[in-house]
Amino acid sequence: MSNFYHDRRSGRPDGIICAGLLMKGNRPILGCLVAAIATLCFAQAQQGSRPAPGRGRSVSARPAFLQQVKFFEETQNVTKAVLKNDLTVLVNEFRSQPVVAVMAYVKAGYSGEPESSAGVSHVLQHMFYKGARTRESDTARDIKSLGGLPSACARYDHSYYCITAPSAQWKKAIEIQADALFNPRFDAESLKKEIEFIVQEARVEAEDPGSYGCRRLKELGFKSARTRSLASEALLRNLDRDKLLSYFTTAYDPSKVILVVSGDVTAYEVLKEVIRLYGRGKSSAAKPAPPPGEQQTGFRFDEIRGDLEHPLVLMGFHTAPVFSDEYLPLEVLTRIIGEGEGSILNRHLRGRKKAILTGSASLEANSDFGYLTLKMEVMPQDIDKCEIQAFTALEILKRQELDPVEIERAIAGMERSFWDQLETVEGRAHSLARFEALRSWKGMEDLIARLRRVKPSDVQNAARKFLRLENCALLEILPKNMEPRLLTADVLGKTVQDLLSLSVEEELAAREKTTEKALVIPPASDTFKFSEVRFPMQRSSVWRGPEIFIREDHTAPLVQMGLFFPGGRLAEKKENQGITHLMLRWLLQGSKNTPPDLLYRQLELLGARITPVVEDDYFGLFLSVLSRNIEPSLDLLFEMFKSPRFDPESLASLKALALSEILREKYDEYLYPCRVVDRALFGEFPYGLPRLGTDSSLAGLTPAQVRDWHKATVENRKPLVVIIGDTQGTSLAHYFVRNFSGSRYQDVKLAEEFAKPLEKRTAVDDSWARSESVIAIGFNAPPGGDEDAAALTVLENYVGGVGGRLAEQLRDQEGLVRTVDVRYQPRLRGGEITVYATTSLDAEEKARQRLEEELRRLVETPIPFKEYRAAVNASVGRYRVEQQRRSTEMSRLVRYLLEERGIEELTERPAKLQAVREEELAQVLQRVFKLDRAAVVRIRGGSVRSESGGAEFQRPEPRP
Repeated sequence: MSNFYHDRRSGRPDGIICAGLLMKGNRPILGCLVAAIATLCFAQAQQGSRPAPGRGRSVSARPAFLQQVKFFEETQNVTKAVLKNDLTVLVNEFRSQPVVAVMAYVKAGYSGEPESSAGVSHVLQHMFYKGARTRESDTARDIKSLGGLPSACARYDHSYYCITAPSAQWKKAIEIQADALFNPRFDAESLKKEIEFIVQEARVEAEDPGSYGCRRLKELGFKSARTRSLASEALLRNLDRDKLLSYFTTAYDPSKVILVVSGDVTAYEVLKEVIRLYGRGKSSAAKPAPPPGEQQTGFRFDEIRGDLEHPLVLMGFHTAPVFSDEYLPLEVLTRIIGEGEGSILNRHLRGRKKAILTGSASLEANSDFGYLTLKMEVMPQDIDKCEIQAFTALEILKRQELDPVEIERAIAGMERSFWDQLETVEGRAHSLARFEALRSWKGMEDLIARLRRVKPSDVQNAARKFLRLENCALLEILPKNMEPRLLTADVLGKTVQDLLSLSVEEELAAREKTTEKALVIPPASDTFKFSEVRFPMQRSSVWRGPEIFIREDHTAPLVQMGLFFPGGRLAEKKENQGITHLMLRWLLQGSKNTPPDLLYRQLELLGARITPVVEDDYFGLFLSVLSRNIEPSLDLLFEMFKSPRFDPESLASLKALALSEILREKYDEYLYPCRVVDRALFGEFPYGLPRLGTDSSLAGLTPAQVRDWHKATVENRKPLVVIIGDTQGTSLAHYFVRNFSGSRYQDVKLAEEFAKPLEKRTAVDDSWARSESVIAIGFNAPPGGDEDAAALTVLENYVGGVGGRLAEQLRDQEGLVRTVDVRYQPRLRGGEITVYATTSLDAEEKARQRLEEELRRLVETPIPFKEYRAAVNASVGRYRVEQQRRSTEMSRLVRYLLEERGIEELTERPAKLQAVREEELAQVLQRVFKLDRAAVVRIRGGSVRSESGGAEFQRPEPRP
C-alpha cells in the first residue's frame, strides 16, 4: 500500500544513527555503526577526479548568491550551507540513479510536545502534505504529478518529510517542500478528519501484540510520558488548527530544520534555488526538552493478555544516550545478543536450549536516553525456562571474556546493514540529516575510528553496567485462553535471583564439556573502488548449466545474488500448500558436514545474510554479502545445496514457526484481506492457496515428502542466477560451472494451465477481532507479459495511492476510509488487480457502497487529461525510485525473463509507461473493472476497543 502516513513498509527504524564509512581517494576506512533501530549515517566514496562543485574557486569567484549565507563549506562528499535564518542545507551529489530525495528534517518530535498538545507531532505528520496557502491543489497530488513519492515520520526527538522523485524534477520537488514548510494550509475540516484517522490508526496499532508490547514495555520502564509516541484520544480530539499552528510556528523554527538534497543533482544549482526559496523567516532560541525521567532503581514486571497464539516475553534495559562512551560497545552488544542466526538468542536459547521460538534484540539510542529491548516468542509451557535462560545468558556475558569472533561477527553484520541502508537517496538523506542533527555529519570519521577500537572488554563492561536485574523491566504478553500467571515484580525478581547463580554454574559447566570447531575470521581488505558508473546487465550462459545475469555496481562493497527456480506457489497443490516455503527453510538448516549454528556464525562473520524467497511463479534464495567475502560465502551456500542436512527434528521446529507466522498474517491488516481476495478470485488454483500453507497442510507434510519436493524442484534443476554488485564482469561464473553444469541439470517446465476468470460476482463475508473493517474488491486481470501490462500499471497509479482518485474522494473529501489503495499483481498464469480500503465499523456498509460507486464512475466518465498525465508520471517515477533497490531490480528481471521479455525490459519499461495513451487507459478501465465479475470481500471488525487497546490487551485480575 502506498500510504505516506505510515512508514511501515519502508522498514525505516526510529532510533538513532548509525554508521559511518568515508573514502579518502580510493582507499576505504572500513567500518560501520548501525543504530539501534538501524538508522545509518551517510558516507560516499569517490573515484577518479570528479571535483566537488566550485572546488578551487577563490571566494570572490564564487556565485553571488553565496553571499547570502552565514556559513559555507565544500567537501568531497557534501556541500553544506547555513542560511541567514539558521536553516542548515546539505547537498550530496550521488548520480548512480536518475532520482533525488528532498528531505526536511526537523529537530522536533513527541518528546518536546506541550502536555496540552500531546500527539501534535503525529498530527503534523499527517497534515504536512495536505496543502499549502500558495497552492491551489493538494500538495500530495502535486508531488504525484511530477512522479514523486512522499513520506513522513514523527519520532522521539525529530520528524522528517521527504519527497523522492526523478532527478529531472528536483526544482519542483524543492519548491513543493518549501511551500509545505513555510506556507502550510492546515485546513480545519481536513484536520478534524485526519485526527479521527489517527485515533483509528492508534487503535489498530494497539491490537498488534508486537508493537503494543514494545510500547507498553517503555511505559513500564519509564514514568515520563515523553517516551510515549501515542497520545490519548481525548487529547488528540482536543487539538484544533490554532494549537497546531502555534506548535508548528515554534517547533518548526528555521534553526531546527535541516534540508538535505541527495541524488543526481549539482550542488551549486541546488543551493541557488534553496537560498531563493528557504531564506525566509527568523530563528528564535528554543528551550531543550527535559530528560525523560528518573533512572530505574528496581526490577519491574507486568503481565497482560491479548490475541496471539504464543506468549511474548519482552525485556528492557535502560542504557546510555548516543554521545556516551558506552554507545558503540552497546551497539555491538545488541547484535551479539539478538541480531542474526548466530546471536545468543537464536543460537543458544532457540537452537540449543529450545527455550524460545524466535528472538531478537534492538537498541534505541537518543540524545538523552537509550533502551535495549529483547523480544522472545515462546511456547506457553516454556515461559519460565525462557526467562531464566535469558538472564543466565546475560549474566555469563558479564562474567566470561567475550570471544573476538563475536565482535567481528557483529561488526561485519553492521557493515553490511550500513551499505544496505545507503541503497536509496532517501536513506542517504535521512542518514546525513540525523548525524548533522546530533553532532555534525563529519563526525562520522571519528565514529568509525572509535568503532574499530571497540574491544571485547568494552562490550563486557557495558553488559555489566546495564544488563542488571534492577535495571530491567519484563513484560509477559499471554494468549487470552491461557491461565494467568499472576506474578508480581517482587516474587519474580526474587525467584530469578535465587535461581540465577545455580543456573549460571550449570551452564558454564556444560560449556566446559562442549567442543566447537574454530571459526575463521576473514582478513581485512581495502580493494573496494567506488564508482557511480551504471553498468548494463550482462548475460552469461554456462554450458549445460544455468543462465547468469550480472550487473556491476560499485557504489557499495556488496554483492547481492539471487538463485531462483521457476515454480513457487504455481507448482503447489491444495494437499501440499506451503511445502516450498517449508522446504527452503529446511534447506537452510546446515549441511551434512556443518551444523546450522556453525554455518550461520561463519556466514555472519563474512557479513553475509541469506533470505528464502517464495513468490507466485518462482522461488529461491537471496544472498547479500560484503564483496570481499563473496567467494567463501558461495562455498558455504553451495555446500548446503549439494548436501543438505535435512534433520527431521528441525523440520518439526520449522513447522511450529510457520504456524506462528500464519497466525500473525491473520492479524495483518493488509496481508490477510489480500489472501482472502486471492482465494475468492482463484479458488483452488495455486494462486489462491496461502504462501505458508495451512495448519492441516503443514501437519500432513512428512520429512520424506519435503525431501521429494526438493528433489523434484531444486536438485538437478537449472537455476536462474542474478548477480548485482561489486564484482568484475562475469568473474563469478566459474562457481556455477563447477556446481550447476552437466547433462544431469534440466530446465524446469511450468504447468501450462491458466487460471479461469470469475464468471459472476462472488461475495465473501469474514470477520476478525480488529477495531476496523476491510473492504477489498478483486478483479481478474491479464497475465504477466500481456500487452496491457503497462496500461495496468498506470491504472494502478491513477486510481490508487496518495493523490489517487479513490484516496482524494473517499478519504480526503468524505472521510469514509482510513486507507485506500490499488494493487496490480502480474502473474504468469493470471493477473489480478485489487482495490483495498480500511474503514471504521459504523461506516463499513457505506464505504463499500461508495467504493463501488466510485469504481463505476471511473469506468463511465472520461479521464481528465491532467490526471492521466499525472498517473503516467507517477508510474515512471515510482518505477525509477523502486529500482534503486537491488532486490527490486532482481525480482523484476526474474519476472520479465519468465514472461519471455528479456533483460531489455529493465531499461525499456519507463518508455513503455510513458507511451500509454489516454484511450488505452480508458479501455483497460472498462475491461478490468467489471463489478458483475468481481470478488467482493468484506472483513468485519469486532467491538470497538478502548484507546489503550483494552479489549485486546488486559491485565489479569489480582489473586484474592
